[in-house]
Amino acid sequence: VLRPAEVCQVTNQSSEMLELLHHKNIGIGTKLEIKKFFDFDHSLEIKMKNSTITISEQLAQNIFVTYEQDL
Repeated sequence: VLRPAEVCQVTNQSSEMLELLHHKNIGIGTKLEIKKFFDFDHSLEIKMKNSTITISEQLAQNIFVTYEQDL
């Protein structure tokens, strides 16, 4: 079972990376949930608020998250 997570850090601060994150509405504090991992290209389907998007392995490797603690 995958838990909700929150973006806490982005390791690559290049203008190209920041542009891509902005385009996908991902930033520090963004709450998301990983819905599916694709073996073929290691991309991830993630849900944020009311939208579901797919991000590449390369993008995912630069996004660090913290997981909500169990109550």
